[in-house]
Amino acid sequence: MTIIHVIPNLNVGGAETMMKNLVIEQLHKDNDVVVVAFCETDTSIRSELEANGIEIIFLNKKLGFDFSTIVKLKKIFKVKKPDVVHTHLHVLPYVFLAFPKCQIVHTIHTIAEKERSGIAVYITRFIFHSSNVTPVAISEEIRKSISKFHRLPESKVPVALNGVPLTKYYRKENYDIESKVRIVHVGSLIPLKNHELMIDVAEKLKNNSIQFTLECAGAGILHDNLQSIIDNKGLNDCVKLVGLQNEINLFLKDADIFMLPSQYEGVPMSLIEAMASGLPIIASMVGGIPDMVSNGKNAILINPSVEDLYSAIITVINNKELRKKIGEAAVIESNRFSSSAMCERYLSIYRSTGR
Repeated sequence: MTIIHVIPNLNVGGAETMMKNLVIEQLHKDNDVVVVAFCETDTSIRSELEANGIEIIFLNKKLGFDFSTIVKLKKIFKVKKPDVVHTHLHVLPYVFLAFPKCQIVHTIHTIAEKERSGIAVYITRFIFHSSNVTPVAISEEIRKSISKFHRLPESKVPVALNGVPLTKYYRKENYDIESKVRIVHVGSLIPLKNHELMIDVAEKLKNNSIQFTLECAGAGILHDNLQSIIDNKGLNDCVKLVGLQNEINLFLKDADIFMLPSQYEGVPMSLIEAMASGLPIIASMVGGIPDMVSNGKNAILINPSVEDLYSAIITVINNKELRKKIGEAAVIESNRFSSSAMCERYLSIYRSTGR
């Protein structure tokens, strides 16, 4: 099967990571896979794709609406003759207008009402209702949002869970805590990830003489503002913005607690990575997270507030048996989110929608 994935860029983010994992698995299952990115970026995702011998085509799209991008896509589809074009994020209208003579599958990486705004919402809805484009949800909650928002029967919206290569991650075996608790977070430095909440909790931990470090991996528009808050609160000794980490498996290794107190999430890749690593997880009870982990069984789920997050951290710090219990259970639960299983699910969707 010849599959072309189209995505805005290869920046390090959840959708891009999911696509990278899927593409590599599809290649290993003897498919011909090509990645088309609207804009060129030099990232670890690009490097990993290239290291696996995957062809990447950059379109060098101009700002705003760029008709030449449609022309370039048409030429690629004519030469490559794909069986499936798989779109991610906001590229769907361009692919649709390029009229590939095959099935289009579009993954919606967040709840439908948050994916697009303005007139783009109506364009996307028109495409779903008037063409052979199949929207795919990454969780049951997102499927329900797509069905309601775009007025589609749920039966027309298949679900494919995100996945990671589970064997890549180092499973935690020792749940003892040394002199300092190492708390980690992975996510873009954007408002919905709630970094200011984490900094407020860090200040409370420090004021209560808890010995800890909080390391936040990621990049984004809030970096300078967050660093300023850290500086003003005098937290430079315990709160670190460590930037993008090319090897998240190594970053998670030896952490004591993983936290994800987001305002909203779909099916966060970072949470799957923490599960695969066997980390004790504290996460917000929002979006698709409760479909991934259960409170008290393989994670601690909270409302994203200073009081709840602080209380959960103290509870986890003070209870080794709880840390071990939820960490080991998270590893078992992570098997639902393997990149291999994700790949098989998408190949099944391709086959069923291509009839």
